[in-house]
Amino acid sequence: MRRGDVEEVMPGVFPKNWPHPITANVLETASRDFAEMLGSLPQVSCQPTKFTSHRAKKSADVRTKIALGYIEDSRLQPQMYSGADSFFFYGAMAFIVDPDFDIMKPTIRVTSTANCYYLRNFKGDVAAFYQRWYETIDWLVAKFPEHKHKIKNQDAFHFGEHGSTMLEVVKYYGPQSCKILLPDRNLVIRDSPNPLNKTNVYIAERYRWDGEQRGQFDDVAWTQMAKARTALYGMEASDQALNAPWALPEDVTTVSLGPRSVMRSREPEKIGRVPINMPPEAYSQQEFLAGQERMGARYPEGMTGNLDASVITGQGVNALLSQANLQVKVAQELVAIALQDAIAHAFEMDEVFWPDSQKTTEGATEGARFAVRYTPAKDIKGDYSVSATYGFASGLDPNRALVFMLQLRADGNLSKDTLMRHMGHLFGVGAQEELERVDAEELEAALKQGLFQLASSIGNPEMAGMGVDPRSVVRQMAHVIEQREKGKPLHDAILEALDLPDEELNPQAPQQGSPGGDEELIPGMPPQGGSPDLNMIMAGLTPGGNPNLQSTVSRQQRTTGG
Repeated sequence: MRRGDVEEVMPGVFPKNWPHPITANVLETASRDFAEMLGSLPQVSCQPTKFTSHRAKKSADVRTKIALGYIEDSRLQPQMYSGADSFFFYGAMAFIVDPDFDIMKPTIRVTSTANCYYLRNFKGDVAAFYQRWYETIDWLVAKFPEHKHKIKNQDAFHFGEHGSTMLEVVKYYGPQSCKILLPDRNLVIRDSPNPLNKTNVYIAERYRWDGEQRGQFDDVAWTQMAKARTALYGMEASDQALNAPWALPEDVTTVSLGPRSVMRSREPEKIGRVPINMPPEAYSQQEFLAGQERMGARYPEGMTGNLDASVITGQGVNALLSQANLQVKVAQELVAIALQDAIAHAFEMDEVFWPDSQKTTEGATEGARFAVRYTPAKDIKGDYSVSATYGFASGLDPNRALVFMLQLRADGNLSKDTLMRHMGHLFGVGAQEELERVDAEELEAALKQGLFQLASSIGNPEMAGMGVDPRSVVRQMAHVIEQREKGKPLHDAILEALDLPDEELNPQAPQQGSPGGDEELIPGMPPQGGSPDLNMIMAGLTPGGNPNLQSTVSRQQRTTGG
């Protein structure tokens, strides 16, 4: 029914010319929307046993990176969306922890429970898990050549089997062993012992009110079919109305057809098609079924973008979507518990299967990549505890979670560091690195502003009165521009400009010990070959600070001291 193949479920409900529903497939739309909200991974971390011990904190940090490495090696994020879809559509999703002997690490696999059957013990742990599918005989022979003759049963081939015949395959996970079975051949293809003595499957399932597992949309399917059938009635009525016979008065003897045709009659008001009266209940029934469909699927209309309001506040939108947020929040809690149990099992498997193997794990945390070398017996050391949580994003999609955290930040209820860490988990941004970049950008902006103020104050008479040579400031700024063009950071370029020697800032200044160095200069007189002093330069300004565009020539002589 999700594919639209209604004939397989309810034969004869739809006419042959319209064999598929013509209305939106809520089973598909709602399941995908909820799966995309639930599909993000929770935040995984290991807490130290002693919060005051630096060694315990370091050990917990290493185990956190090992767990993140499992997630990275398993490519868990892409699998989460199909698993989340299975959670809502079939009522459960499963995490299977398998050993990968090629990389000598455990891997976590997410699978749908559509063709699975499982049993729980009195503690709620999975006691047995069966997964069923079909494969061709040729493909099974290629995968298990050692069982070729048993898979290609000659007696069965005599009854019409061939290489493309499908055989049922069942994989069993239990506390003692894992097996692959061919029930059609009464054959056990694989039988691997389980050294951990616990089933390596962890299931997140919707809570039950009886002993039967149900998906969220099981009952909605019938409402959707009724809605689609009612829509077909409307289409049929429209077709009949367009193709209804003509009703003509007796004086019309010729019927003209086609656009802009003319019919002459003494009673033209009687010309027309025979009306098809659709009862108004048909349209109200369509709206009723649409409402029942959304209610049964617990799928608010706000998620489709159809809001029955011209102006609505953000709080109003949140109220309309609160039902969906609550569903996702509960689902996230169940998924987080199953995932942290699966990661704990991976810790134990890593330590039991490869205790002394030194390995390198890689992954990402808060947007930053890491690589850690570890030995399971030394770094895990029997501590399998791990925490998985969605934090502030619980029940919310990333966009609404970001708005919620910004509101808490603006009200002063959330620190900037916590906000950045959750943003790192949601959007792949490194918290510490991003805070450092923000601080650097703010300081660089302040540094630029100070540089601009210094440039604008070169012609200030107060600086001239203090004896500041504007030429050195100009040369420093030019040096900063030159270094920035070469790609040097702004702060390094400014520090280098401030450390320029006086010879480069004022190349025409007299050097210490040069001829005439012990001569006294008349106050206000420039050095030989130099420019007039600042008082002479600024003498051309009026008291209001406007330039006096008159020029004079003055001759000055240097005298020797007495």
